[in-house]
Amino acid sequence: MSLTGVQDTGFDGEEDYLFIQSLLEKAKVYRKSGGAPIVSEFSSWLVEEFTHQEVSLPFLFPGESVESASSKYLIYLYRYAKGYGKKLLKDTPLSSIDDVPYLLMLLFSGPSTKMELIQANVHEKTTGMEILNRLLRLGLVEQQFNPDDKRSRKLSISPEGQKLTLQLMSGMDTLSAIVSGNLQTKERIHLLKMLHKLNDFHLHVHQDAKEKSLAEIELEYLHSTPKS
Repeated sequence: MSLTGVQDTGFDGEEDYLFIQSLLEKAKVYRKSGGAPIVSEFSSWLVEEFTHQEVSLPFLFPGESVESASSKYLIYLYRYAKGYGKKLLKDTPLSSIDDVPYLLMLLFSGPSTKMELIQANVHEKTTGMEILNRLLRLGLVEQQFNPDDKRSRKLSISPEGQKLTLQLMSGMDTLSAIVSGNLQTKERIHLLKMLHKLNDFHLHVHQDAKEKSLAEIELEYLHSTPKS
């Protein structure tokens, strides 16, 4: 308590009130950009805002943009994961880590049509069919008539496929930990949030803009999307 009997707020003098004014200005920018009136989200936005202002990126090549470098590293990360996947699949009949999500989906979600599996794994139809036909030939997946549509068939995981998938699960945990590398827990959570946001954006484009050019996608989906 202060000498006047009024609770001490911890703010005293012009510097503190200038600080509050600055904070309010940032809050206005945050809300205008579409940010929700949630303290935790505003706090995360502030961290990103000042990081963008102060960040130093000495690893960028001359003329390389943040966007092109980010895309490059995402591609590299996928290739590293595929390399680790080959070690995981050694001495198994599987030839690619891309096979595993199909088996996991059938194991935990139950029977599905081929197109449901392919779309859930964001593969082109040709690639997805190659994977599924390979799993069928290996006897890891079984095929039955679809009771909901006699013209199509549903796939389910076979006993052999279930046994193999369960064997691989502990190895998948290890692979995931290795891919996450030397990131701290907070960094991993932040990365997950960013990847989830990117996936939401690209899934929408992937589903609705298959026939559009890159220029059309940029105009429609980037220029019309508010940046936070």
